[in-house]
Amino acid sequence: MTAIKIGLIGLGTVGSGVIRILNDTQNMIKQQTGLAFEVVGAVVAHPKRQREEYLQQVPLVADAKTLIDDPSVDIIVEVMGSVDGAKPIIERALSAHKHVVTANKDLIAQFGQQLAQLAIENHVTLRYEASVAGGIPILQTLRTVYTADPISQIAGILNGTTNFILTQMDQLGLSYDEALAMAKQRGFAESDPTNDVDGFDAAYKLGILTKMAFGFDVTQDQIEITGIRELAVADVRAARAAGYELKLVGLAHQTTAGLQLAVAPMVIHEELPLAKIQNENNAVWVRSHNIGTALYVGPGAGQLPTGNSVVTDLIQVGKTIVDQVPAEPFALKTTDEVPVVLKGYHTFWLLLATPDVAHLVANIKLLFAGAEVTQPDQIRGLDPHQTLSSVEVQCSEATTMSSFMSRAQRLGQIMAGYPVLEG
Repeated sequence: MTAIKIGLIGLGTVGSGVIRILNDTQNMIKQQTGLAFEVVGAVVAHPKRQREEYLQQVPLVADAKTLIDDPSVDIIVEVMGSVDGAKPIIERALSAHKHVVTANKDLIAQFGQQLAQLAIENHVTLRYEASVAGGIPILQTLRTVYTADPISQIAGILNGTTNFILTQMDQLGLSYDEALAMAKQRGFAESDPTNDVDGFDAAYKLGILTKMAFGFDVTQDQIEITGIRELAVADVRAARAAGYELKLVGLAHQTTAGLQLAVAPMVIHEELPLAKIQNENNAVWVRSHNIGTALYVGPGAGQLPTGNSVVTDLIQVGKTIVDQVPAEPFALKTTDEVPVVLKGYHTFWLLLATPDVAHLVANIKLLFAGAEVTQPDQIRGLDPHQTLSSVEVQCSEATTMSSFMSRAQRLGQIMAGYPVLEG
C-alpha cells in the first residue's frame, strides 16, 4: 500500500466533494490501485465557518505556502477558483516539484500551456479533467481513445446553466428572465451569471477541448462568442415547430480551409442525440476518422460529479508516483502550426414571412450564389395572422451571422435565424 498525501486549496462545493468521495470509497480505491490518499490539510477562506461533520476531520491550515513547503505533500489540489489567486499558487507548487490537480477552467484556458511547460520542466504532472464538463471524463477520453484517431470536429453543450435556461424556455414557455430566475433559485446560476449566459464559460472550455483534440493553442479572441441573453422564447418555440432544438453550442471544426471556432446559439435537428440533452446536463459530440461520431453525456457540474473527476486525476497521478515513470503532459497533442481561424458558418436556418412563397427557394439561390436550400416547410400556428416559411440555407462559403441576416432581409420579414449545427 502506497500512501499519497494531498494538500487541498479550497473546501467549497468541489473540495468537499473530493473529501466525501475519498472517505466513502477509500477501500475501493485501495483494492484497485494500492493507493491510500490522505488529505493532510486544507486552505479555506473562512476557517471559522461551520462545516458538515465529515469535513471537520480535515485539518485547516493558514495558507497555501504551508502545504507547498510541506515535504510530505505529494499533490496539491486547487479547487478555489479564480485566476489571480490560483495561478501563483499552482506556479509555486509546480516549481516545488509538487504534482497539481486543478478544476480551474478559466486558468487552464488562459495559462494552461504555460503551466504545463512548467510542470514538464519540474518533472511533475498537471492534470485538469474537472475543468471541462464536470463529471464527463472527456479530456482523458480525448487523450487516450483518440490517440490514433484524427478528430475533425467537436461540438458540445458545455454550460449547464444556459442549457437549463433553454430547457425551461422550451418546455415551460418561460421568458429568458423567468428561466434565469429559476436557475438561480435552484443553484444552477450564479448571482452574476455573465460568464455563463454570455458564452464566456463555454468558450474557456472550448479552448481546452481544442488543445486536447487538435493540439492548437487558441485564445478567447479567436473564438466567435455569442450568448443567450437576447434570445426570445418565441425563437425557442419557432425552432421546435420547425423540427429543431435551440442550444448554446461550442464548436471546433477543422476543415481544409482552416479551423472554425464558435460559441453561439445554434439549432440542432431534433432527431440528433445532442438535441435531446436537457436541463443542467452537458454533452460533447466528437467526429473522428475511425470511430465516426460519438456522444459523451453527463452532469456538467455538482459536488460529486466534479469531485469524481478530481479524484480520477488523483489516482492517475498516484500511479505515476508509484511507477516512478516520467510525468507526461496531460495534453499530448502538440503542433507548431498556427491555425487559420475561420469566421462564420456554412448552414443557416431561416423562419420568415415572405410575399413570394412560390419563388422563395429561387430567390435565396439568387441572393446567395451557389447556395443549397433544403428543409423547405410552411409553419402554421406561430403567427395567428400568417403562415411562415422555414428553410435551411447551405452557403458555398463561410458567412458571418450578421452578414447572412443582413442579406436575408431582402427575402421578407425575418422572424428567426440561427446557424445550424451540421450533423
